[in-house]
Amino acid sequence: MPSSLSPLAKVMMILLTVFGNILVVLSVVVYKRMRTFTNILLTSLATAGKFLCGLWATSDVLLCTATIL
Repeated sequence: MPSSLSPLAKVMMILLTVFGNILVVLSVVVYKRMRTFTNILLTSLATAGKFLCGLWATSDVLLCTATIL
């Protein structure tokens, strides 16, 4: 496996994940019959993933910088 394929595969996985999460949220928002308890929980997980990704990146930079100082 070429070394340039691994970053490309990671970027594709990230884009597919974000696209899938957007589809989940849109389907629950647009179609009223999709607003079941289970689908609302799935929507919650899809939106929490975005929030936790930002939180993880912020804390990673903060903690890595703190260890350098």
